[in-house]
Amino acid sequence: MDFLETQQILTTLAFLAVMGLAWVAVQMNKGRIGSKIKQGRRLVVCEAAAIGAGERAVLIEADGQPMLAILPRKGQAQIVPLAARTPAQEETAQ
Repeated sequence: MDFLETQQILTTLAFLAVMGLAWVAVQMNKGRIGSKIKQGRRLVVCEAAAIGAGERAVLIEADGQPMLAILPRKGQAQIVPLAARTPAQEETAQ
């Protein structure tokens, strides 16, 4: 009894070839695709870090303004607006 017929093998190979070509196309255009995805976002998570057992600090940017969010596992989240960096502060930070 044959479990695999020639048509099944060819169909599987054709499917894998199409998937491989799609992967190559995405890899070649990932910069363009990524910029289009990020284009309409108003809320961006910049960084996240655990600060204790069950608490996280998340640096976010909402409508261009940086904010710090403290997210406990239980209880209410706290969001603190941060002062935006001036161009002079950007230069000294680098």
